Amino acid sequence: MRGSRLRSQLFGAISVVVLICVALTIGLGLVLTQREVKKSALRDLAHQVDLIVGNQGVSSVKAFRPQIQKTLNESPQHEIFLYKRNDLPRWAQERLAHHQPAQGTMSFGGRPHYFAAASANPGTVILLRHQRSLLSPYVWGLLIAAAAGGLLAA
Repeated sequence: MRGSRLRSQLFGAISVVVLICVALTIGLGLVLTQREVKKSALRDLAHQVDLIVGNQGVSSVKAFRPQIQKTLNESPQHEIFLYKRNDLPRWAQERLAHHQPAQGTMSFGGRPHYFAAASANPGTVILLRHQRSLLSPYVWGLLIAAAAGGLLAA
């Protein structure tokens, strides 16, 4: 009788440790995944802005806008093309005024977006990409892996 009580206490303690480890894995994984997704999205947008600015030549950004937006609408990310610096946060406007590229996050139309911007000749090229929710496919994969690991540990 005494041995079964000790066994159940030991099983309970091991279960608590497994749950703590799974929760820690999920928490760290969510933070690291979200940070990497943000860095990847910003890097991708900055690269697209560089390509647009490089291909623009001497034509005006405003004149180029319909062609760029048509191309962006066909992409799976559905980026938004802007050309007015006033749409950006103040710190990004200051960077562009010094002919430095800017990238970060902002609210546009009441929704959170990643953005990348660069000065063009003449004007400014700004690309926006909607920020996905926390439950991206990467996060679902992480949650499934953590659940499977927890089951194996138990």
